[in-house]
Amino acid sequence: MRSCTLALSVGLFLSLPLHGGWASGDEYFRGDAEDNGTVIAGDIDFLVSFLYLGGSAPECEDAADVNDDGDIDNADIVVLANYVYNAVNNIPAPGPTDCGTDPTSDPLDCQFGGGCN
Repeated sequence: MRSCTLALSVGLFLSLPLHGGWASGDEYFRGDAEDNGTVIAGDIDFLVSFLYLGGSAPECEDAADVNDDGDIDNADIVVLANYVYNAVNNIPAPGPTDCGTDPTSDPLDCQFGGGCN
């Protein structure tokens, strides 16, 4: 199993597994990990809970794969935090404001329309 290391601001190092599912053509907002139709700080909390605290898996994995690298991991939290707190929008298509499908092929799935319905 692959893993990555995250250095938190308190200096704590964590090793966590990378997650995946199946390809999807459902529409979603990338970054809307909570699947509520908006990309906000709560999506960061949701990803932290999922990755580190055993929280619920995202219903739309593609939306939670904020950097579109095919994995849900700490890099997604960093990109999402830059968007939410620093107004840096380097989130790949479909992006946080346009509902759309994943333009790249990856092993992730979007079970329930990712907040677009």
